[in-house]
Amino acid sequence: MLLKGLLILPHVLCFLSSFAAAGPMFLLTTSLEIRPGKNVIIGIDLLPDSPPVVKVEAEILMDNITLLQEEGLFQKGIVGKLVLPPLSSDSFYGNYELQVKGFFENKMIFFNRTSLDFKSKSFSVFIETNSVFYKPGQEVKIRILTFSTDLKPYTSTIDIHVMDPRGNLIEQWLEEKAELGVVSIFFQLCDNPPLGDWSIKVKLHVSILFS
Repeated sequence: MLLKGLLILPHVLCFLSSFAAAGPMFLLTTSLEIRPGKNVIIGIDLLPDSPPVVKVEAEILMDNITLLQEEGLFQKGIVGKLVLPPLSSDSFYGNYELQVKGFFENKMIFFNRTSLDFKSKSFSVFIETNSVFYKPGQEVKIRILTFSTDLKPYTSTIDIHVMDPRGNLIEQWLEEKAELGVVSIFFQLCDNPPLGDWSIKVKLHVSILFS
């Protein structure tokens, strides 16, 4: 039996493997989530009962079609990682799976295939204003901050729309460049603006809308 033990944590896959009568030989860890534009990283630790050098092959499949693949050689006693290319930014929901194989002297000694949870969101958007309440004629300052899931600035062009309480478009800025993930803009309210809750809508040019 190739698979010796399996431990699943929230969003993380961690499994031990062995072959024949030997004890656990490999400890492999990876996220159970896959996101567009993000690399899939597999941590690989060859345990004391492992062969000295193991070739590891990994594939990302969707509906049994290989989308990404990578391979590498790993030595016992050295914790390493296998980095697969990022998923295309225009990827969509489907049945994603991670398949990992281990080889020693051209013989497969390990195989595992597990499902992945596709997450379309690869960034976060924060909208800041210089006040909560405004008076007629007051200047409204807006700052947009965009971050990737690892909290690094997310560089993109964005569209910004300011809507009054009736849903009318009052101001807009198109294809603003988010330098280091930040866009700062401002506009002046008229002397008799509609009273109520106004809205700011931001669209990154990846077809996902935030309000």
